Amino acid sequence: MNFFKFLFIIGFFFLASPLLMAEAAAPAKPSAACDNSAATRSSIKVTWAAVTGVSSYGYKIGSDGVVASTTTTSVSLDNLESGQGYNINIQACSASECSGFAVINCLTNPAKPELTFSKTSASIILEWSRIDGASVYQIGYKKDGEEAYTYEEIANKFFPGAYTIKNLASNTLYNVKVQACNANKKDNDGNKEYDEGCSDFIPQKITTTKEQGIEDLRNDYEKKNLRMQKTLNGYKSYMEKSGELEEATRNDFTSEVESISQSLASDLTYVKSETNIDNINGKLSTLDSTFKVQVELLKYKLKIYKKCDGYYTKFKDYKFKVENFSQIPGDAKGNFNDSNGHIDKAIDHYRVSYERAVLSNKLPVTNSVSNLVIIKSLYNDLGKDGQYKLTKLIYTSLYYVNKVNEKLVKFKEYSDSTNKKYLSGVFTDTAIKTAYDKIIDDFIIYYKGYVGAKSWNDFAAVSNDNSFLKKDGRYKRAAKILKGLSNINSIIAKAEKYKSEIDGYGGVTSSIKGKADELENNVIMWLRYGQLSLGKRIINLDEDSDKIYKEIKSYFVHKIFYYLYSGSKSLNKLNININNIEKVIEVIGSCPEATGNINSAKGKVADASGKLENINYDNLDSAKEKYSEFKNFYKEALNYYKTAISESKKCL
Repeated sequence: MNFFKFLFIIGFFFLASPLLMAEAAAPAKPSAACDNSAATRSSIKVTWAAVTGVSSYGYKIGSDGVVASTTTTSVSLDNLESGQGYNINIQACSASECSGFAVINCLTNPAKPELTFSKTSASIILEWSRIDGASVYQIGYKKDGEEAYTYEEIANKFFPGAYTIKNLASNTLYNVKVQACNANKKDNDGNKEYDEGCSDFIPQKITTTKEQGIEDLRNDYEKKNLRMQKTLNGYKSYMEKSGELEEATRNDFTSEVESISQSLASDLTYVKSETNIDNINGKLSTLDSTFKVQVELLKYKLKIYKKCDGYYTKFKDYKFKVENFSQIPGDAKGNFNDSNGHIDKAIDHYRVSYERAVLSNKLPVTNSVSNLVIIKSLYNDLGKDGQYKLTKLIYTSLYYVNKVNEKLVKFKEYSDSTNKKYLSGVFTDTAIKTAYDKIIDDFIIYYKGYVGAKSWNDFAAVSNDNSFLKKDGRYKRAAKILKGLSNINSIIAKAEKYKSEIDGYGGVTSSIKGKADELENNVIMWLRYGQLSLGKRIINLDEDSDKIYKEIKSYFVHKIFYYLYSGSKSLNKLNININNIEKVIEVIGSCPEATGNINSAKGKVADASGKLENINYDNLDSAKEKYSEFKNFYKEALNYYKTAISESKKCL
């Protein structure tokens, strides 16, 4: 063979072999499957085919889970939530390399439904709460002693909260069970009894009632009749206590209640003495139709009265609050106060239109289902009524005007006060004051016109304007600016507090106190700039006021200052305690172990102090790191101090 050809072949295999080896070394992903027959409500099992040339398999729950290892080809995972799907990641590993993860989603079984039930002579009504993770519920029932269950299903998404098993024999014992099943349900040999993907169950034994005799019918009628009487008495009691409704309205309603109550009492006396089952059933039918509609009509009358009552109370409250607003002009208040104003018209609208005309005279309580439809519609319309919405809108606008003006006055007071030196100058600029006053005037002028120009009975005419305040960017930005100014003042107050307390600590170094001066000055200098910047944005309410506000919120010097303050507070307390234990040792006379530990504690305190002294105001990450190192030294010093206490006790 040609020598160069030989070298070429040898070189080829030499270069190619690492690639071939690398390719051969990577195991294939396992082919995994869920073992649904082994699933429970709190565990799942995953199996996979063995992969050639691997020594172990890694597995984890979810992409962020911790990888565990096994040498088998299956794994059971416990302590899981019921009715949930879990992504299980499986990989195969050789001695040098692992495959990528194969992902499979496995389901835990749903929780067991907790049943309650009621029964009749021909049915059993089962109730349970929806079960997370269930797709269907399987209901099984059979007569006691029979072999096979009859099965029915209902989808979870259509489940109304109860299920009725019908066409049962009276006075008969039944075994009943309910299972919640997920998408992995599998029936047992096709007989519709599920053996996979379903919850546990415990059959309940329930006996249907006897066929109703005449005494049963009488008792049934009496229960329903008395329940209605109790409801009517509650309605009557509310009307008698209502202070806002006029006496004529209360009397009309009470008369209707008493009329229905007398009819119910008369029918109850008749049923108790009647011996004909058909006649008693007829009275039951009347009770369930005519009387039921009458009581329902009264219920909606009462709901309307209550809502009118509530609105009237709110109107009076609005009127009282507006009268006491200190920061809106008198002419704006006048829209609520004078005899032709909105509040009085709104009150008249509810008390007259709804209470008298609509309810008392035009819609008497009868057995008419159509009347029930009408009164339900009236009640729903009451919630949409423009009269109340408009009143609330105008009150809300005046409330905001008052609120903003209160804040403006507050900050003007800050500006004029020598004690609030760091806010001085923010509102001294005439242009700023004028601009903010204009915002307030705009609100008042707009809503004054709103109140005076629109019809109270035609809310549609103003519905396009009802979101004005929410959409108005000037008000929102003005509120943000005030909030930013308030936050600045709060941060400065904290800085002053930190500085003042550190100055008073006898157990910290002068270098730390100097650092507190430096940090306080920096906080105040930077935030003072922020105050002036924000204050001047009021002139035009510029969009970039949002940016400045965010910068103020994110400024970190006050966070660094907190590290210095917190560390100084801890050091001061520890130094006081060290001085106290030294005095104890001095009284004892000689206690070498305690003295040695105290000296070690002092050394660590010095190290800890050094870390605080080196904190800089312009680097939050560095400050965090130094504070972390400070805490380590402080903990060591604290441990030496505690040991010194123990040793000094031994020397006593």
